[in-house]
Amino acid sequence: MAVAAQSVYDGWDDEDSDGGICDEISREIQTIIASELNDVDVTDGGHDGDDHATTLASDSSGQIFEIDIPANVYERGGGYSWSKIPNITIEASDVLISKVDLRRDQVFD
Repeated sequence: MAVAAQSVYDGWDDEDSDGGICDEISREIQTIIASELNDVDVTDGGHDGDDHATTLASDSSGQIFEIDIPANVYERGGGYSWSKIPNITIEASDVLISKVDLRRDQVFD
């Protein structure tokens, strides 16, 4: 996941784009999970009032996890105005996986 996020970061020209790249990083994380783990659903995550995209993953047992690489690892800003933090390397330790305490049917339709 860190390698995929690094690839998105490396290809990002913040001068030619609106907003940041958390949506693209989240999509890459979702693609990896969907292709590597059987019987796991993924969807977009995030928090009210926060413009940062994360990934939610749920297995058939109903466990839900949020997968995120915090924006402050690779960009600075807020809302739809973000700039690239130059010359960073996204590490595996930057990928945060947290158990979410919700019922599966509250998140996944």
